[in-house]
Amino acid sequence: MGVRLLVLVLAALLGSPIARAPVFAQSQPGSHALSGTWNVSATGPTFRTGTYSFQQQNHSVIGANPAGGQMHGKLKDPRTVEGTWIGPTGTTGWFSLHLAPDGKSFRGQYGSGGKPIGTIVGHRKPASE
Repeated sequence: MGVRLLVLVLAALLGSPIARAPVFAQSQPGSHALSGTWNVSATGPTFRTGTYSFQQQNHSVIGANPAGGQMHGKLKDPRTVEGTWIGPTGTTGWFSLHLAPDGKSFRGQYGSGGKPIGTIVGHRKPASE
């Protein structure tokens, strides 16, 4: 199943209004769109480190790691994404990411319940990799 189809299927299952949300970012020069492949590392327990494929449709962002980690979030502004994550064993929590001005990296934190338990750092993989 293609990533784009997977995003649409997940959005439909989650009841996401992807098609109706206003646009913050598109794939344009200088854009902060998250769509693409990212190397993601995390400190702390339970969050899956590795390569994530992100798809952004308007305000909705979905990230998936082939080993089972998933992220579902919404753009709060053009450079902030907040949402939830689920690990391969079913562990869940929240995250908050802040994109760098150049759109090539992000930093943030994640947690479970109401408290932070680690940090997340992501770097966009070049298209040639």
